[in-house]
Parts: sequence; C-alpha cells; structure tokens
Amino acid sequence: MNNTFDRGSIDISIVKSIFSGSHDYGVETTTSQISHAKNKAISSIQSVLEKYSNEISNQVTLYIENNSHKNILLDTKTLLDSLSVSNIDADKILIHLDYFLDLQNISTKVDTTLDRYLYAVNCLMEYIDIGADIVGIVDKPGNYLEISENITHILGWTREEFVGKHWSDFVLSEDLPDAEMQEYIESPINDRKRIVTSKVKHKDGSFRYLRWQFKTFEDPDIAFITAQDVTSHMEFTKQQEYLARLTDLDKMRRDFFSMISHELRTPLSVIRSTHTLIEKSITIPHYNRLKKNTDRLLRLINNLIDFTEIDAGNYTLNCTSCDIVYLVDSIIELININILTTSIFIKFKSNIETFSLICDENKIQKIVLNILSNAIKHSKANSEVIVDLTVKDNNVEIEICNFGDPIPAQDLDKLFQPFFQIGQVLTRHAEGSGIGLALSYSLAKLHGGDITVSSDTKHTCFTIKLPQGKSTQTAHMYSSDIKERVLLELSDIYFG
Repeated sequence: MNNTFDRGSIDISIVKSIFSGSHDYGVETTTSQISHAKNKAISSIQSVLEKYSNEISNQVTLYIENNSHKNILLDTKTLLDSLSVSNIDADKILIHLDYFLDLQNISTKVDTTLDRYLYAVNCLMEYIDIGADIVGIVDKPGNYLEISENITHILGWTREEFVGKHWSDFVLSEDLPDAEMQEYIESPINDRKRIVTSKVKHKDGSFRYLRWQFKTFEDPDIAFITAQDVTSHMEFTKQQEYLARLTDLDKMRRDFFSMISHELRTPLSVIRSTHTLIEKSITIPHYNRLKKNTDRLLRLINNLIDFTEIDAGNYTLNCTSCDIVYLVDSIIELININILTTSIFIKFKSNIETFSLICDENKIQKIVLNILSNAIKHSKANSEVIVDLTVKDNNVEIEICNFGDPIPAQDLDKLFQPFFQIGQVLTRHAEGSGIGLALSYSLAKLHGGDITVSSDTKHTCFTIKLPQGKSTQTAHMYSSDIKERVLLELSDIYFG
C-alpha cells in the first residue's frame, strides 16, 4: 500500500477553512472512507459464510470484530477449522480479514495523525488570531484567496471585502511600479522569500505602510503572504532623514559663509594694500596682483549669479556650432603659455582633428576651465595634466586627469554639490569657493550631458560627456576674448 502523501498540490478548501474558522478540514471524509472499506471487508467475509449456518457466520463475525491481537489470523484459521469451514472458503475469509486488519491499522494511524494535525491547525489558528501581522494567500494572477481577520484592525477592510480582489486594488498608484509582488508570483519556479514595502489604502482614505513577505509553496499557483504594519517605523525613518538633511543644510550654510568670507576677504585685502601704492608708483607685479584678485572676485560673483539662475530655472543657453577640438586645444595652449610655470604642463590629445558641436560656447569654456582649474590646483609639482578628447557615436568625451592625492571614496558623490570642499576652508591646499564643479555639472546637464569622476592612488579623472546636438549653423572659431576668460577662470591659481 502506498502511504506517500502527495504534497504536489494543496487542497485550497482546507486552507480556506482555516481562515474561515471552520473545524471541518476533510477529517470526516477521510475517516468515513476508511470505515466504509472496513464494513465492505466484513460484508465480504459474511458473503462467504452465507452457505453455512447463521450461528457459524455470527460466531466468526463477532470473533473478528472483537479481537485485534497479532495472532488473529492464525486463531481465526483455527476457529474456521473447528467449525468445519472448507479450506477454500477459509482462505477467502482470511484474505478479506487481512485486508480488514490493514484498514484497522491504517485507521489507528490516521486517527493519531489527524489528532496531531488538528492540534497543529488549532495552534495555527490561535497564532493567526493573536498575531499582529496579516496572514493570507494569493493566487498566481495576484488575487487574494484568503486573508486573516487582522486586515480589519490594520486597514479597516473586512475579510470579505479583501478576498477575491487583486493586490493592486489596494496599493497606491505611485507605488505600483515598485511593487514587485506580481512579477514574483508569476515566476514559474521561484522558492525565494521576497520582501516588498508599499503604501496600502486604508478604508478611511488614508494609507498605511505594509512590509509584505511572500513565498510560493509546493503548489506554484498560490503564494503564502504575511504583512506587517511598519507605518510608525517608516514615519520615524523619514523624520530622521529629514532632520539629517536639515543638519546637512545647516552645516552647508555655515561652511558657505565661512568660505565666502575667506574668499572675499583675501582678494579685497590684496586690492586694498595694492591700491595704497598706486598713489606713489605702481609696478608690474603690483598691477598683476591687483588684476588677479579683482578677477577672483568677479569670477566668484559670476559663478554665484549663474548658479542661482540655474537653480531658479531662469538660465538659458545660446547654442551655436563650434569646433570643440579647436576650442579645447586653444584653451590649453593659452593656459600653457600664459599661466603655467614649468612645474606643470597640460598635455592634449584627440582621436579626431575637428568636430562640430552644438553648444553654448561660453558655457563649454567655463566647464572645461573649471575642471582644468581644479586639476591644476590639485596636481603634484613637476607633473602633467592629461586632456584626452574622444568622439564616440557622435558624442564628445573630454577626460581630464591629474596626478595628485586621491579623492576619498566617501567624497566622490559629493563633489558636484554646491559649496562642497574636501578639507577645511583654512587648511586646504588650494583656493576655491566649492561652486565651480557644481556649476560645471549643472551646465553639462543643461546641454544634455554629464560629468563623472573617478579617483585612485595613481590619478583623478573627470570626464565631461556632451551630445553633438543639431543645428544648421556653421562652425566658428573661438571668440576673441577667450584669453580674458581663461585668465578670469584660473584667477585663483597661484604659483610660487
């Protein structure tokens, strides 16, 4: 006899009876079937004994029904011989008796198993009743087949209002793209437990945050689910994030005022001291100091104005067609000739001789000069800054690498935040307001491009990515005031 329990499919009616509070879990059906089979075995024995007297038939039947010891087959054989039952009929009776005894043994085991099963089910029902979580089952399309009564305590809906509905009927629309339950349930083979947190509609019109856990069982067409109300936790977490953001903003504000006071005070002090000398006589070095620090102030003010307009959404680009290769090469040539000493040199290379880019030329100059200024300020003495311009799929990539101290990994994501600087204002090795990289990043985004950064112990590389754009205008050379722009944008670089 095959005693293997087939767990390949689940009788959903039994599972549903647990949620509904019913105490009929198919037990009566099972015991009834066994009892019927036992009666049929006794009837078969009585059928064989019909040819004999009623006294013999009753004596054998009563003996079998009232005895269940292990030697009953042998004892029954002895009884049949004593009653002069033929060997053929005796063999038939013993075959039916053996079947009856098997059923008797199965019945005992079933009763024991069912007692344990009912105890486990009652424990499960108690857990479902007293547990704070929602417990339920959904089918493969995502419809609730059953749900525990806790749904009313948490979401206000009754069990009857939930059963038969699709899970998406209760999830807020903005959370639907993130709710991965449907995708998981429809997966044909997936025994991993998944966790999804989503906003779920309360019957009163509000919402609660529920953290769902669900997993398919042996039956791939249904999944068991639990849901925990984590609204308080989520609200607390959001409040903590908000407070942390306020703290960061307050620190950013304090750092900005500390930086801006330093950045404005230093050039003003130089201008003031130089100004006193003008009345007597002015030398070339004094004049250069005066102009350089005036440029620093002008650059800072221009950057602040540009960044404020971008942040307010009032910034517009004046796009034309220009030769980006010629533009970058000209900027680098001017820097090498007019600004850099022999300790640092900018090396330029390109995989193309000319390329027409649709852009706001002045803003592209500002982006390149800001990144170059940053690279020069953080380069080691007697080193090179490598500028590599490549064109891939009609997109321009300008990689600017310098050799200096690496940027800490935790600071890489913050480099393009306004006013962020690595190190303290009064201890850092290079001048700067901390707005140049943020402004360059915003200008690149306005062009539909991007700026990325990587840093290791060997070098730090910024990559400017710009799409070609479309225009009917012809390419033109750089404007005549590019030298002044270069001097202005690099006015905070000093060489001893």
